[in-house]
Amino acid sequence: MKMIGWLFKICLLIFGCLPGSLAWADCAKLNDEANAKAAAYYPRESYSVTGSGRLYLYSAPSPECRQENTFVIPGDSLVLYSEFKGWYNVGFFNSKTGKEAFGWVKPERLKYKGTLGPKN
Repeated sequence: MKMIGWLFKICLLIFGCLPGSLAWADCAKLNDEANAKAAAYYPRESYSVTGSGRLYLYSAPSPECRQENTFVIPGDSLVLYSEFKGWYNVGFFNSKTGKEAFGWVKPERLKYKGTLGPKN
């Protein structure tokens, strides 16, 4: 048991192995699985961010996969692409900077605005 504790300390010092970074490799795999099995939304739906403060986007549908510098704020509009196990795969376009962001969010802070594109 002492050996495991010692190895963990070495890992922390040399490689920066924190629990969040250990989960990183799983985030890519989980994202691939989620994208393969997710229910796609057609036509696309639009949502606005509600509540207060930042709503972080996640690289995969898991609390361990938060993207530290990727977030939206109340009033931002998101496009829903798919849903997987209670998570929404969304996209955001920042009209001020011209940058796009994509990721997974829980829908609790989203308000439905309507569909995008042609309606059948």
